[in-house]
Amino acid sequence: MPALSFEQPERLLLLAVLLPVLLWLARPQRPRRRAATAHLAAWEAALRRLGRRPIRFRALRFWLLAVAVIAVCGASAEPRIGAVDGPLRLRVLLDASASMAAREPDGTSAWERAVGRLRAVAAELPDGVTIELALLADGATVLRGAPADVLAALPPAPRAAPLTVDPVELAVAQAGPDTVTWVLTDGRPGPSAAFRAPFLDVLGSTLANRGIVRVAIDDHWPLPEIDLRIGVAGIDPADVRRALRIDGGDAIGPAPEPASGEPAAAGAPLEVSWRLLRAAGGELRVACAGADPLASDDAVVLRVPPPPAPDVAVLGEPGDAVLQRAAAALAALGGGRVVAADDAAARPQLLVSDGGRLAAPVPRQLAFGTRFGPAPEPGAGPAVERMEPRVADWSRDHWLTAGVDFSELLVRRAIVPVPMPAGAEPLVWADDGPLLWAVDAADGRRAVVGAFRLRDSNLPLLPAFPQLLRRAYVWLCGPGGAAQLVAAGPLDAAESDLTVAAAPPARPLPPFRDPGRRLAVPLLAVALLALAARAWA
Repeated sequence: MPALSFEQPERLLLLAVLLPVLLWLARPQRPRRRAATAHLAAWEAALRRLGRRPIRFRALRFWLLAVAVIAVCGASAEPRIGAVDGPLRLRVLLDASASMAAREPDGTSAWERAVGRLRAVAAELPDGVTIELALLADGATVLRGAPADVLAALPPAPRAAPLTVDPVELAVAQAGPDTVTWVLTDGRPGPSAAFRAPFLDVLGSTLANRGIVRVAIDDHWPLPEIDLRIGVAGIDPADVRRALRIDGGDAIGPAPEPASGEPAAAGAPLEVSWRLLRAAGGELRVACAGADPLASDDAVVLRVPPPPAPDVAVLGEPGDAVLQRAAAALAALGGGRVVAADDAAARPQLLVSDGGRLAAPVPRQLAFGTRFGPAPEPGAGPAVERMEPRVADWSRDHWLTAGVDFSELLVRRAIVPVPMPAGAEPLVWADDGPLLWAVDAADGRRAVVGAFRLRDSNLPLLPAFPQLLRRAYVWLCGPGGAAQLVAAGPLDAAESDLTVAAAPPARPLPPFRDPGRRLAVPLLAVALLALAARAWA
């Protein structure tokens, strides 16, 4: 039988006052005095002729009035029927990570089933119960309000992100007497070994899946090489060539086939490596071939910046084969071209010089034995030069010369350098001054300057020369673009693993606080009917 309750039960105390008063008012009044008379028979005959009834207590009219008073007092106490005591708030921790979008054999996903289950529960919530919905992925997005408003704000699909918030730990931490915490998850990865949530629905099942779980990019910009390492899960090492595809379009040159390898440990993701060559730049896509339950971890897209393609201007004596070969090697590194340069030409992007004179420095230059500033006045005398300076040492700390051997460098003649400008750092030096230095000016200019001409040294014959050229090119071009992820899947091995740990059966939600149906209006209607019937009684 539904329980009856009152919100203002103290008002029922009015009945203890009103009912005795009604009873006292309904009793017949006694005569104030008695008098003996000899005409009693005549008085009774007159009453019979008038048709008046004698004054007496009329029970029906009294009880109709009492019912009306009781109904009005009962309505003022705000009675309700069917009221249930319970919590007033439902806190829903909904797993919104990428694995919730995995398609089950029946074509549905755990996300669709969770949203359907949530809508069914929200439709049955009593009035006055609010919902606090936390969407959990790599963070928590909280929606609060009436059930209809919260359901309207639900996203159409889960996020393509891993689950980094433990819903079970959060459920235990947020438990309260007036709040029910309900966890909806697919159990991938298992949020807790014991599934300690007080109210839990696990909506996923174990599925076989393969996906990209890690991406490492080592872009050697401005050099063309890009080292790409992809971690994949669920792929047999012998099946790598068929299971992975790389599509770079015009962004890269011909991509080699990935090399198959063994995982670092049992069950660990497989490491697949490529050495790519930058071409025109653009988007590069690496994807798993075929279809599987989870699509968001099947591909990654990278944006590859184009090569710098600087023109390499050459300043030197005609027919200098060493200078021309050095300029051609530098231009080939960035996809540029070799052009001629003189003082009147526009400033090139990269200048390589051997000897000669520059009236003003250029933004980026590799200069050997080049004089700077205006030409000397006639008759000023020959330039001062050092004959056969001996290399004393070189910098092991600077990036340009670290690990490079200059011990066999021989210089037949070197220009006495002017004082090094601000931002200059010696790289190779003799006993009486620097022979090679780097300039990193505050205005963005960079230069590698040698106090000797190439043809006055054996540097072009040393293994250090190609290393120096390559490093100088990278250093002179400066920091630039680097390949970056544009769109990616969850990139999380645990999220791509669609194995569901053994979970206890779903625990139904407890009854929520239901105020029941109000009885004030029906009681007032009973009072009106009782008064109407009393008028006819």
